[in-house]
Amino acid sequence: MKPLDVLLILVSVLFATGVIVDHSWGPERARHRAVVRFQRQQLDLIKERLGEYHETTGRYPTTEEGLDVIPGLRADLHRNEFSAARAFLNPIPEVRTIYGIPYVYENRTGAPKGAYHDSPVRRPKDDKERYSRKVDQGIYVASLGLRQDSQRVFGRAWLDALLLFTGGVIVFLAIAYIVARNRKAGDRVRGINAMIMVGVAILLALLIGISGGGRFATPADMLPARLGSYRSDLLEEYLELMRRYSENGAIQPETYQQLAERLRAEFGTAQELQTDDG
Repeated sequence: MKPLDVLLILVSVLFATGVIVDHSWGPERARHRAVVRFQRQQLDLIKERLGEYHETTGRYPTTEEGLDVIPGLRADLHRNEFSAARAFLNPIPEVRTIYGIPYVYENRTGAPKGAYHDSPVRRPKDDKERYSRKVDQGIYVASLGLRQDSQRVFGRAWLDALLLFTGGVIVFLAIAYIVARNRKAGDRVRGINAMIMVGVAILLALLIGISGGGRFATPADMLPARLGSYRSDLLEEYLELMRRYSENGAIQPETYQQLAERLRAEFGTAQELQTDDG
């Protein structure tokens, strides 16, 4: 075998090894993607129910009313494909995200100028659509927990792209090299043997890449049995946003104070129970 034969085989083996290493955390990555998809589907459902509410009543809920005034929405977010969140969210009476905090709902109609200057949905479209939905002109709903989840890369996204690119280059170069080698080979048997050996190495790399590097499906059984946890970091982010809304005139200061006191008391109790369970 010539040095180029050996080089192609080694590159193919290294490619297959890279795929295995990159996807060694496959189950965890699949679960992460399932949780992100789960939350996006919930946002889609909320958008749909808001549209139905508008058709029925002729208006959208105000920002202070929030999503709790939509009949049946909370139950819809806990049934069928969303039943995985039921165990965690059933004790909570309001419409909440899977991390125990309210969705960021905004009805900007008639709001003072700059009232929603700090809105999390004031992002480029390709970014914000991952964790928020525009329901209608001036009507938005977003999830701070989903924003964190969707912006988190489980593993190295650049490595995925590099492996896919490398795999394509290997296949192209290998085919071109094998054809050229076979045509120029004075000894047809040696040329065919080299072609078979390199071809087997490439096929092995492709099989490993397809089996270990493909996109993961997100069936319901990939979701954690208890989907959710009280996230104090998200709570503080949410309350800080509500504080700015109250300062800018989007909501009444009294509404913010009542909300902050209630949620902090609730989260404090939940953390004490989690500590006791631990």
